[in-house]
Amino acid sequence: MKNNVSQAEFAKNNGWSRSYVSQLKAAGRLVLTESGDVDAAASLQRIKATADPNRDDVVVRNVSAREHAPSAQADERVTGGYQAARAIKEHYLARQHKLDYERSAALVVEKSEALAVIGDVAVTLRQALENMPHMVAPLLVAKDQEAIRATLKEEIYIRLQEMERSFAEKVRKLGEVEG
Repeated sequence: MKNNVSQAEFAKNNGWSRSYVSQLKAAGRLVLTESGDVDAAASLQRIKATADPNRDDVVVRNVSAREHAPSAQADERVTGGYQAARAIKEHYLARQHKLDYERSAALVVEKSEALAVIGDVAVTLRQALENMPHMVAPLLVAKDQEAIRATLKEEIYIRLQEMERSFAEKVRKLGEVEG
């Protein structure tokens, strides 16, 4: 048997369908040469090495099905897709564990909680600005234009400082780990 063969020959030599070999290729379980041929010996080793060791029952069932069924294509799709499905599952489990860690370390917060804090601070600032004319008007009576500007600047600065303190406090509380 030649070591470098086409994908079709590789499938035929091993009693597999072409689609199963395509699935192996997509899953990165084939060793391909620069010309695109399959390195048969290396590919068989890689397929064996990447098989799920906990599922010998599937291997036995598929061998039996190939021997007794005219087309074992459906069984091959199941085994060919297992590695890909398992890789996806492991990927998302790892992402979930990372997110759980980041939550416990207070590195991330829920979007809804962050939006609530931002909304609360925005409402507080809006109320302070809407009330400002009622509070500042008596201070501006009988002042010249330059004094009015200075007073308005000072009052706006005070409201913005209050907003900044409020925002910082709420964000700090948001990031605290609940125990």
